[in-house]
Amino acid sequence: MITINDHNVMARVLFMRVTLKEIAAATGMSIPAVSHILNRRGNYSPKTCEKVISTAKKMGYRPNSTARAMRSGKTRQIGVLILNSESQKHKYHYMATYEFILGINEYLIKKNYILSLIHLGNVEKLEENSRVFNENVLDGMIVIDSIPKDTCAKIQQQVKNVIWLETNVWEKHCCIRRDEFKVGYQSAQHLIQKGYRELLWCGGLELENAEPHFSIEQRYAGVNQAADEAGVPLKDLSINWSLWRRELKEWSKIFEMELLEIKKQLTKGIGCIAYNPDVLFWLKDGAARFERYAGRDFGVICCDETAMLREWYPDAARIGFDRYDFGQKAAEMLLASLEDRKIKPESLLLEPKILVEGKTVKQKR
Repeated sequence: MITINDHNVMARVLFMRVTLKEIAAATGMSIPAVSHILNRRGNYSPKTCEKVISTAKKMGYRPNSTARAMRSGKTRQIGVLILNSESQKHKYHYMATYEFILGINEYLIKKNYILSLIHLGNVEKLEENSRVFNENVLDGMIVIDSIPKDTCAKIQQQVKNVIWLETNVWEKHCCIRRDEFKVGYQSAQHLIQKGYRELLWCGGLELENAEPHFSIEQRYAGVNQAADEAGVPLKDLSINWSLWRRELKEWSKIFEMELLEIKKQLTKGIGCIAYNPDVLFWLKDGAARFERYAGRDFGVICCDETAMLREWYPDAARIGFDRYDFGQKAAEMLLASLEDRKIKPESLLLEPKILVEGKTVKQKR
């Protein structure tokens, strides 16, 4: 049976806060040193850090985030704005965004920050009750993908510290993206070097309620330049992606229309450049309907790479895209600007990753 005295002891354990002063006394160190170690700042030996951290745990120390925020003026929370929106029928379409988020979160954890996910639908009407913008909840924000222009403008007005990751925003500072022109150029060049004398661009992908992503235009421009330099004809097989956002009962009819276009354009021996994995799967499945297969009847390379592509179609030729690494770089860029307000990070235009040759592009004789 638990007595009244037992309850009193439990209450003291639960509600009594261990202070930095008590930890400092227990470890024989100064209060500032203990504070630095527990907040992962300063240069202390691993042995010293382990001593302070283990002592704090044994004493039941739990940081008071409210007090810490009041002292430092920081919440140590970083918002990540993603395109997924409640207003879209397919609100989980951008699953590749998760790879960015993993990289961002990994870096933030190391620096003792917390990641807060924010959906586009939560900020489309910033005038309404949104704690993200009406209160100082976040120290900064990382914005991902093709966010509408008007929303970007509102974010720039409301949030002081923003990093734009693979978005349509490109300025001198605080942006990070892949050089998509080079992606398109390298993709087409690979096909040309393998002997393909006719190219087919498969892209034009657009979604409802979203701005066309900058990579559509940039990748096509790179493909077009490579074709021009080599004197190779380039055809265009664009997808009317908005049709695929209709009701399920209409999909069969739409797919039959697209199949006719694929059959018309996909001549034997042509080299195809797929804008992204969605287009690659669409092209692969469509061609298989009339018994034409990548690597045998035509060549195809994808301008993008996702975890889903690596798992479901590992043999596909593609330009690699390490979104995890990009996420870490974006988080590093943001925290650098938070640690020193005088720093305004230069924008980064990063080189495409190494080509994965796969088996869908063969050397032509």
